[in-house]
Amino acid sequence: MMVGRELKEQFPKEETSPGKPILKVQGLEIKGALHHVDLTLHEGEIVGIFGLLGAGCTTLIRALFGLEKINSGKIHINGRRVTISSPEKAIGLGLGYLTRDRKDGLINPMSVVSNITLASLKRISQLGLLKHRKEW
Repeated sequence: MMVGRELKEQFPKEETSPGKPILKVQGLEIKGALHHVDLTLHEGEIVGIFGLLGAGCTTLIRALFGLEKINSGKIHINGRRVTISSPEKAIGLGLGYLTRDRKDGLINPMSVVSNITLASLKRISQLGLLKHRKEW
């Protein structure tokens, strides 16, 4: 009722069956932060992770993106067990990370184009040099 009316008629619930598991987390532990976290994300699902400040939501997502050291647990992507030790590895596995604060995801002295380009450096560079025509 946040919008002042019921939305059930406008957006009726559809019967669906879950797709195959695309991300499965089992027993994830980060010392002093997360204790035995289990999570399964199925194809076609949209999942929100929320909790009180300090509950570990951000830590969980940062861990899945390789920004926090995982002490134990298993991560499977598309049925294959993976180890995510860095953001580069996470990106290579098809994961992305949007920070809570938009400023955390930017390198401030760089232009907008340069910040956007960071995600595509391998495609638009050769021998460590940027191909500026491919930036645009």
